[in-house]
Parts: sequence; structure tokens; C-alpha cells
Amino acid sequence: MIFEEIKSKTTLSEVQKKVLSDIQKIAKAALGESFLIDETFLEIPPAGVQGDLALSCFKISQIIKKAPAEIAQTIYKSFQPTELIVEAEAKGPYLNFYLNKNIFARELLTQILKQKEKFGKSIIGSGQKIMMEYSSPNTNKPQHIGHLRNNLLGWTVANLFKNLNFKIIKARVINDRGVHICKSMLAYQKWGHGEIPESAGRKPDFFVGDYYVLYAQKLAEDEKEYAKNQGIILSELDEQKKKHFNERFQKNSQLFKEVQEMLRKWESGDKETRKLWQKMNNWAYQGFKETYERLGVDFDKTYFESEIYQGGKEIIDQGIKEKKLEQQPDGSVIARLEKFNLPDKIVLRSDGTSVYITQDLNLAQKKFKDFNLDYSVYCVASEQDLYFKQLFKIVELLGFDWGKRLYHLSYNMVNLPSGKMKSREGTVVDADDLISEMEKISYDLLKQRYSDLPQKELIKRSRVIGLSAIKYYILSFRNDTLITFDPQKSLDFEGKTGPYILYTYARAGSVLNKTCAKVKVKNLADFEVSEEEWQLIKEINEYPRKLFDSAIKMDPSILAGGIYEIAESFNRFYHARPILKADQKTMSFRLALTQATRQVLSNGLKLLGITPIEKM
Repeated sequence: MIFEEIKSKTTLSEVQKKVLSDIQKIAKAALGESFLIDETFLEIPPAGVQGDLALSCFKISQIIKKAPAEIAQTIYKSFQPTELIVEAEAKGPYLNFYLNKNIFARELLTQILKQKEKFGKSIIGSGQKIMMEYSSPNTNKPQHIGHLRNNLLGWTVANLFKNLNFKIIKARVINDRGVHICKSMLAYQKWGHGEIPESAGRKPDFFVGDYYVLYAQKLAEDEKEYAKNQGIILSELDEQKKKHFNERFQKNSQLFKEVQEMLRKWESGDKETRKLWQKMNNWAYQGFKETYERLGVDFDKTYFESEIYQGGKEIIDQGIKEKKLEQQPDGSVIARLEKFNLPDKIVLRSDGTSVYITQDLNLAQKKFKDFNLDYSVYCVASEQDLYFKQLFKIVELLGFDWGKRLYHLSYNMVNLPSGKMKSREGTVVDADDLISEMEKISYDLLKQRYSDLPQKELIKRSRVIGLSAIKYYILSFRNDTLITFDPQKSLDFEGKTGPYILYTYARAGSVLNKTCAKVKVKNLADFEVSEEEWQLIKEINEYPRKLFDSAIKMDPSILAGGIYEIAESFNRFYHARPILKADQKTMSFRLALTQATRQVLSNGLKLLGITPIEKM
């Protein structure tokens, strides 16, 4: 959880705040004026339990040292009905409250239809600056399915922070240097014959990636030939023998020597090597841009590894002088972290060259200097959990005042069911290929449903629906969940999916379009609230709190689950209670409820990066 100073807070709807205020007065009358009940004491009773809201007395018991059931009885004896709370009942350690459904519903719907897209927003961030770093592609190949989760998670959490009035800087680090980049460069230099992406008919980053794959293929061929000449069968080597074989092969491989030489030339600033590097990087950037635009993600700041990889040595030198880092006899520098229950970490090689953590120390400092940040968040896969614990502890060890304001937004991997899709390399599915496949499946489904729909409209809808399937499916899982992305399941119009919520949004719009009546909640007369309507009201009322929790816990699945519950409740209400065939008084209320539902679904979908559409 992020931000110690606000993590215990939350946001409530206006009518919920009034209910909380009433409960605070009731509790103070029983426990004394100094006793404060906040929203964390309140719970929504589980299904089958009477009451609309419950006051849990366990936390109160820890403060005043009385039994929870005794406290519930004490508060109950002081209970007096209010406009919103009509009845209370002590049940063991809980005090259950029954609300005036009519007034509660009217006030909630009034707030939603007045605030519209602002419903659920908060000013709790107070304009504090957060840098969200996500998406760190290599310029030797296109982005893959793992980048999809990274891009979507980082962008969405940044969006959620912005919704709480934090000032957001969305950043990326482009990994544009190193031996892996030289591999695609060398392959193009040797076998590209001057071809360009346009003449090859390939998306630019795919074109670059083709040469990275080609290098790997050529190296594998050389390896097999070398093994054959040595009379070695690679499949029969154990791990240790394979390691020794690789060392011998690399010493003898001409291709491996050439790529190392290219890296040396790049680092020495050789003009021709740098020219080739810039050309191929520009192709990669162009391809990345197209992918980002398809996904609907963007950035405010880009850092390039080639510009920062030599930095950080001054930080290391200062750490040595202050005896916070230790220089070894071989010249390497180490951070001693065992006392923090972490492995020690080399921060500079024996030959004085940087390791990744050297440049990350430099970049961390640079971010705070560049933007005067309050917080810096790194959206990086869980494989790097230990690394970030070490990085953050070293920053603290070095005495930087911003050291405790660094956070790692960790997430698990994304896989595909075996056989669902073929990848470009045979190992990793490219992001663009998955997006295209989802658009195609969406197109085919729409074509079956609406055979007379114009081609232009089919394409437009299939793009929105395909992306909604990807985005919602990935964001609906907790960050620590290993996802197996199922294309067909993600497009189910009846399940917990993006298309299902889009369909519900469109259904609500269809109902509203069938009447000329203008929804004016303030003119609503008394109305009866059915069980289905009340359940929907409660789900909508929970939206601001779930939105807040989703942001502060950096977990979009909370919001994704919340809007699914709203959609499901709306559909139960829609099937159980006629809207347009009801009497005028009831119809007015149900239309207001429908419009409020549609507004909240729209708000939530947009925060997840999903575009609401009027027709499915």
C-alpha cells in the first residue's frame, strides 16, 4: 500500500458522509464526545445478514477495553432515528443500521447526475507529484504480451492517481544500448542488403526484431557446427558441461566476436556504428509509437539508457567517502545489506564500469531533480522484486531524503493457453499480433450478430470491443496473479469481461433513448425501492470508495470488480423490474437509476482506458 499519510483515509459519496456523520453522533452520545468513529469502522453486511450498514465494535473494543458485544448494546441504547437511519439493531459485536432507502437513493442519484464524470473524484492528492515509470522496451524487437500488462497497469494506476488530484508524470525508460541491441544491428549490417521496413512490408519494430531473430538463428547454426566439429552432442551435456562449452564456443565464434567488436565501437563513438544504431533505433521508436497509439497509452517523459548508463559513479564515490559503501580489494564496490535481511549488492565492477544498479541510482536521483517529485513509482514485473528492495535500501543507506518515497509496483506474468496463437519467434507473442487477433475475433462475432452492419461500423466496433477485452481481462486480476490470457473467454458478452460491461452501458443507453422524458431527480415523488434496485444503489454507492482503494493500493482489479458488480446488479434489476412500462412515479425513479448507472459505468471504463460505445 502506498502513501502512509493517507492510506487510512477513503472517499465516500455525499449521502454516505451524512450517514457516517449520524453514526458519529450516535457513538459520541454513548461513548463520549472525544470518541471518533471513522469510515474504517463501518462494514457492508454480508448476504443474508440483516441491515444496510454495520458498525463493527472490535476496533472500538481495542480502544476502550470493553467486550465488543457490550459496546454494541451501549451504543444501541443511545440510538435515536435520523432522517437517513430509521432503525438500529445490536447483533453480537455489531450494531446494524437500517437506512431510509427512499431518501438515500434520491440523494445519491442527485449527486451522480449533478457531478457526472466528477463522481468519484477526490482532491486528496493535493497536487503532489508522482512519477509513474512503466514500459521499458528494448529497441531490438517489438513489444510482447508481457509489455501489455506493464503498459496497461502503469498507465491505469497513473490515471487513478490523477483522479485523486495527484500531478502525474508518466515516464518510460528506453533500453537502447548494449550487446543485445548490437545483435540486431550486426545481423542487419551483414544480411540486410539495404532493405528498409517499407520495402519489406513490415511494421518498423517487427523489421528490427526480424534481424534480432536472424542473429540468434545464425549463432545457433554456428554453435551446432562447432559442436559437430568437436564431436559433441549438445543435448547430452549437463548444465556444468554446457557452461564450459559455451565459454569455448564464444572464444571461437566469429559472430560473437563481431557483435562484441560492434559494442566496443558504439561505446567509443564510432560514427558509422552510431549512424546504424540511430537508424535502427528510429525504426523501433516508430513501431513502438504505433503500438502505444493502438493501446491508448502515452508518456510525458522518456529517458534513454544510452544517456544515463554512465551516470551514478559520483554517487558511488560519495558513498565510499562516507563509508556507506565498501570498496573491495579487486576494486569493485559493494553495498552491505545483510543486516537488512537482503543479499549484498555489487554497485560498481572491479574495472570501474557500471552495473544496472549504478545507472538506476543515477536515474532515481535525476527524476527527483528533474521534477521535484513527491513520489516515484516503478511498474516492473515481480522477477525484479529483490532487485528493487536492494535498490531502495541502498538509496536509503546513502542518505537521500527521497529514499523512502520510492515504490515498486510489482506484477506477475501473462501467458497464453497452449496453441491459442502462434508467436513471431515461436516463444513470445507480440503485443500487436494479440491486438490484431482480438480485433479479428470481435469482428467475426459482430458479423454473426449483425450481418447487415456496415463494414466501417463493424471495424470501428471490433476495435473498441477487442481492446476492451484485453484491457479488462488483464486489469481485472490482482497484480500478483499469474494470468493465462484466454482470448475467447475475454470476449464473452455474459461473463466478467469488458464486452459485458460495454453491453450493459449500451443497454442502459438504449432504455434512455426510448423515452423523451427528462430525468430530474429533484422532482421525484416518493417511490418504493425494490430489493433489486436497492442492491444496485448500494453497489453504485460503493464506487467512490473502491476507486480510492484501487488507486492507493495501486490495484486496478478493485475498480474493475466494482464496475462489474454494478453492471451485474443493473442487469438483474433490468430483468426483474420493468422500466418504461412502470407507472409514471416509478418510471421516473428507474430512469434516474438507469442514467446514474450508465454514468458510473462510463466513469469507471474510461479510468481503465476503455471507450464506452453506444451500440454493441
